[in-house]
Amino acid sequence: MKKYFLDPVSPNFSTFLDYMTQLNNKVEQYVKPDMARVPSSITEKYAGLLEKENLSEDGEDLDSVFSRLAYYSQGLIRWNHPGALINVNPPATIPATVVSSYFSLYTPNGAQDMSTGYLLTTELAVVKMLSQLAGIDYKQSGGYFTFGGKSTNIHAIKHGLQRISPDYGTNGLSGDIVTFSSTQGHPCHAEACNWLGIGDKNCIRISTNKMGEINLEELETRMAESIEQGKKIACITVNGGTTIQMTIDPIKKVADIRDRLVEKYHLNYVPRIHVDSVIGWVCLFFKDYDFDKNPFKFSDSALQKLKRQMLRISEIKYADSFGVDFHKTGFAPY
Repeated sequence: MKKYFLDPVSPNFSTFLDYMTQLNNKVEQYVKPDMARVPSSITEKYAGLLEKENLSEDGEDLDSVFSRLAYYSQGLIRWNHPGALINVNPPATIPATVVSSYFSLYTPNGAQDMSTGYLLTTELAVVKMLSQLAGIDYKQSGGYFTFGGKSTNIHAIKHGLQRISPDYGTNGLSGDIVTFSSTQGHPCHAEACNWLGIGDKNCIRISTNKMGEINLEELETRMAESIEQGKKIACITVNGGTTIQMTIDPIKKVADIRDRLVEKYHLNYVPRIHVDSVIGWVCLFFKDYDFDKNPFKFSDSALQKLKRQMLRISEIKYADSFGVDFHKTGFAPY
């Protein structure tokens, strides 16, 4: 077994590279370069595949394990192929994958710096960079990595609950609590309410116009009705780039509605505004782009769309929080 671990005295990473090559050679036999997806000859359902899997008391040689893993790679999508146009899932860069794989050898625990060293600085640095990109004072902001876009929405609603009741983490939820999203919002907006004990039905969906943008008049009316009914609003989740239409809601106008209602009803808390921008955040990179000179020579149509999206997402600074998925438009592996 010792050969499967790094030498504690003289680390030699050649074994790591050898095993990587060994696995790659086994996967490659299933790959066809001209196809966006790894062809599959598997006909069994999962139940049938599981019948073949049993824990061996005598162990199993690595070559056999790699062969079986390679067999299961059938059906994988090769995101680097120009024909892979499913969802928003660009290929991961080689450097990003190298860093992820390499530091996995040290199994850093992102929850504490004792076992992670100064690698946690990278998280702080990324939060700072994103804050600067969004036009937010990084010294007054905070952020952290989560397990995905769904988690960014869960955290936003959770923080909204803390505004309503700072001690809810100890005493639990109390009273009628609602959140708001649009009909174009991701299904996880309601699922997050389920996970947090608010309930799916209490994620109120607001209609949208033909462009998929939230109906501001309806939003204000429904929020006012909820407040008058004694309900408390934990979070208003607005779209910062939807999966299908890349719709970005008017963030500042939503914030203005929230502020008007807080003043009108003398609320002792401020409902949180979260931008589900796990896709559209990347448009912030164009905030300093010279659209007049157009140095990248974008077509007129593309240029207009980029400028429109940039102006919309630049209002993200009026929200309380926003989400970023690096595995979507950041070229990083899940």
